[in-house]
Amino acid sequence: METEVPAQAQAENDNNNNQPTNQRPEKTNFSLKYTLKGHKESISSVKFSPNGKFLASASADKIIKIWSVGKFQFVTDLFGHTGGISDIDWSPDSKYLCSGSDDNTVKIWDTHTKQVSITLKGHTQPIFCVSYSPQSNLIASGSLDQSVRLWEVKTGKCIKNLPAHTEPVSGVHFNRDGSLLVTGGYDGLIRLWDVNKGECLMTLNVEKAHSPVSFVKFSPNSKFILAGTLDNQIKLWSVNNKKGCQKVYNGHHNEQYCIFSSFLGGNWVVTGSEDHCVYIYDLRDRHIVQKLQSHTDTVLTVACHPSLPIIASGALNKDGTIKIWQDNITPSK
Repeated sequence: METEVPAQAQAENDNNNNQPTNQRPEKTNFSLKYTLKGHKESISSVKFSPNGKFLASASADKIIKIWSVGKFQFVTDLFGHTGGISDIDWSPDSKYLCSGSDDNTVKIWDTHTKQVSITLKGHTQPIFCVSYSPQSNLIASGSLDQSVRLWEVKTGKCIKNLPAHTEPVSGVHFNRDGSLLVTGGYDGLIRLWDVNKGECLMTLNVEKAHSPVSFVKFSPNSKFILAGTLDNQIKLWSVNNKKGCQKVYNGHHNEQYCIFSSFLGGNWVVTGSEDHCVYIYDLRDRHIVQKLQSHTDTVLTVACHPSLPIIASGALNKDGTIKIWQDNITPSK
C-alpha cells in the first residue's frame, strides 16, 4: 500500500485541535495531509471507527481496507465479497464492520481476526447501504430490491423485511438510541420507521417532482435528518417539526451518483460532489465556507473523524484515492 504525503508537512496534533464548544468558528481551514492509494477501482465508502483509531474504506474492487489514524498507514485487507462493495459501517465498539455488496449479501467482519463472522443472505438484488444499531444488536440494509431488512447480529436472522420504497433504497441510518430508522429511496421519499414494530411513522416528500434521495443520516442529537437528492441539493429535515424541511444547502454538484454527506462537529455539513471537490457548508446559515480541491473524479464519499478535525474523502475510479484533510483551526474573531 502507498501512502503519499503531500509537499506541505503535516501539522502536529496538539490541544488546539479540539475547538472549545463555547466558541463558534467563522470558517474552516482544512488542507490536504495524505493521499491513500491501494484500491484498484472506485472508492464507495469511507468510515472512521467510533473509537477514532481506524479508517475503513470500501471499493468496487470487492475489498475493504483498514488504515490507522495518525499517519494513516495501511493496516490490513478484508477479502470475502464476490461483488463490489457499496457501503460499510462500524459497530459501536469498533471491533466489527458490516458491509453491503453487489453480491446481494451483508457480511459482518471481525477486524481482529480479519475473518467474516457471519454472512447475511436474503436480499434479491445488490445491497446499497448498511447501518449498525447503537446497541450493536441489529444491522439495517437497503437494497436495489426496494426493501429494507433488519438483521439480528447474534443469529444472522432477518427479523423484519420492510417494503420500504417503490424504487431502490439509497440510505439507511439508526438514530442515537436505536429506536428509529430513517430510509431514503429513488422514489423521492424519506421514511421514518419504528424499529421494534417495523411500522412507518412518517413519510417526507422531497420536492421537485420527487427527486431521487441519494443519502440519509440522522444528526448526532437525532432531532434532524440530513438528506441528499439528485437535484444538487442537501436538505435538513426536522423529525418533530411539522414544517419539515428546515434548510437547503446549494452549491455542490449531484445529479448522477449517490454521494455521502456528514455532520462535522456542531457547525458544518460536509459533502462530496461530482465536480471533484469536497464542500463544507455552514450548518446554520447554509453558505459554503470551504471547497477542498485535489481529487480528479467525482467524490462519492466523505467521513468526519469522531473527535478530531479530520475529513476523509474517496473518489471514483479515474481518481481511485482517499484524501485525508486536516483543519488548521481558525479561531473565531
